Amino acid sequence: MSVARRSLKLILMVTGALLVPVSCLKDMPKNEEDFPRVLQWNPDLAFPLGKESFGMNAESGFDTTLWDLDPVSGFPKWVNQVEVEMSGRVLLDLSSASQDVEDIHEILLRLNMSNGFPHEMLTQAYFIDENENRLDSMFSMGPILVNPGGIPGNGEVIDPATLRTDVTLSHERILVIWDAKEILLRAVISDIKPEELDTATIDFYHNYHFDLDIGMMVSLSLEL
Repeated sequence: MSVARRSLKLILMVTGALLVPVSCLKDMPKNEEDFPRVLQWNPDLAFPLGKESFGMNAESGFDTTLWDLDPVSGFPKWVNQVEVEMSGRVLLDLSSASQDVEDIHEILLRLNMSNGFPHEMLTQAYFIDENENRLDSMFSMGPILVNPGGIPGNGEVIDPATLRTDVTLSHERILVIWDAKEILLRAVISDIKPEELDTATIDFYHNYHFDLDIGMMVSLSLEL
């Protein structure tokens, strides 16, 4: 009589191509019903993907010519822009978690954002392949809004506004982004109103930053 195969769902920590094995099988649940049905964040079973710090500089894809002074207003040209965009990239290699996409049941991405600008920030991320093709967007419902940072003093230092959000990628979405090599991050200030801008802070915008930290946890479905 053949032995029926059972699907065992394990949450594993992955670092590069290294999979950390389960060391104590005696503590495993005895019944399939005891396994968690929802992927929940556990710092001991997660690993970082990377960090990005966006600023109004060339490294963040900002058009630095917008720092040139407008001859009429005397302020930098970015002041009159409808929106200001910054961008960055984080490497992504899903094959480091498993060589077979069918083994990956679910992925949880955790994003910690810190807005050091005195403006609302819209952020979106895209999974891109080696040919720069956008395979999918991270936030399927549209960009995430992060509140503006506070100005406790003269504006030289900003009290950042923070936001943490989790994105769960189903197996179906993982199939779509399997060939992704990077995550392209975009942060956009879209509420610049020259008439409401505190002109005393303009000289400090060189120092403002929007920071984003991404971590990932992988749920593998292993057939034993």
